[in-house]
Amino acid sequence: MASKTMDPVIGDGSLHVGDRVVYPNQGICRITGVETKHIAGQNWEVVTLSREEDGATVMVPKAKVMGIGLRKVADVAAIDRVFDELSTPDTDPQLDWKVRHRENADRMSGGGLFGTVEVLKGLHALSRVRPLPQKERELYDNARHLLVGEIAAAMNIPLHVAEDNLDYALWPPEGMTRKGKPLQPATLGPPPPRAAGGEDDLGFDEEEMGTEEPAAANEEEVEEDAGVEETDEDAKEEDEAGLEAEEPEPR
Repeated sequence: MASKTMDPVIGDGSLHVGDRVVYPNQGICRITGVETKHIAGQNWEVVTLSREEDGATVMVPKAKVMGIGLRKVADVAAIDRVFDELSTPDTDPQLDWKVRHRENADRMSGGGLFGTVEVLKGLHALSRVRPLPQKERELYDNARHLLVGEIAAAMNIPLHVAEDNLDYALWPPEGMTRKGKPLQPATLGPPPPRAAGGEDDLGFDEEEMGTEEPAAANEEEVEEDAGVEETDEDAKEEDEAGLEAEEPEPR
């Protein structure tokens, strides 16, 4: 049986029951309470959330709230800075597959709003050169979905309007401006030539293995660990996909 507490302290004290929050693995949610539940023979103090997308109830162990990146929805000023950031071309994307994977995992789980922006912006720059591998395409879609939801929540606009605004920022049409400055029109093709110093590897040569189908979500689920962990199997895949620049043979 669940027992509810009054005026609970959630995370670092900045979160309260009723707040709209961003949960990196779930999207936009609303905190509905803190409860103690008896699960698998143990008592767990959990924060209960209602996912706005479908109304599903999500439970997070109270001790892990800060570790999973749960935070309040950004304000309008922060969203304005997001569009400023997206209007600046990414001229130096990370080309090493292994480094890119680690950095993006950290940004999505603990980088906050602008960590998500960096993931989307960096992968978008690479996608304009060649199609992304399956796993990175899924990460790109996740980051985009999360930003659309937060833009809509922060600006109090419909999801489809937020989605249109984000797409215009990622793929600006000819003649579009941002705060009076013209934006570079979206084009597909290779990036400008880089300084000499060896070839870079985009990490696109591997044929991505099929991903497992996600397990059916329960109406109530306990998120014990939302951090991105790398399993032995993933490490093996990365080793196989670790595409590093091939050094020229000495003449």
